[in-house]
Amino acid sequence: MLAGVSRWLAKNGGPVSVLSRGADAFCAGHAPLHALGCDYREPVARWQQLERARQRHGPFDLVVAWIHMSTPDFLFELARTLADQGNQPRLFHLVGSGFSHPDRRRPSRYDRLIDSPHIRYRRIRLGFVPHPSGVQGESRWLSHAEICAGVECAIVTDAADHTIGILRPWNLRPASD
Repeated sequence: MLAGVSRWLAKNGGPVSVLSRGADAFCAGHAPLHALGCDYREPVARWQQLERARQRHGPFDLVVAWIHMSTPDFLFELARTLADQGNQPRLFHLVGSGFSHPDRRRPSRYDRLIDSPHIRYRRIRLGFVPHPSGVQGESRWLSHAEICAGVECAIVTDAADHTIGILRPWNLRPASD
């Protein structure tokens, strides 16, 4: 889903390390993309790959992370690893539209990263595209290209909190897949 962002980053400053189960196939022939092929749900494998990338290319300056809720602590572990580098890297964290549900009254557990003195935490909220006529149930989720363009915009503007698409009115949100 973030393939376009990875290639854009590589074109505009690489090297780029891609941590994904399909990283090997994705990165083949796209230098300076570097595959970190592993399932990020496997703690030992992901840290070995991240450390390998850091040793090979130096400290991370920018990380784009879309981490599914199956591994909610991975973002905190990643933030601690980045903080230990001492270079205040930017961490762009993508969250789905459910993160911005209007009934959500409590702060997110990730909010404590906002004021970290060691990393620059940035949140990217993925919304939806409403139907032009405003017909309920006719809206659609963002395309991969729209997500990539929005992430690129958030990186360029260094937005602390960026929304791609819209999040309201909630009743126009597409049904979940």
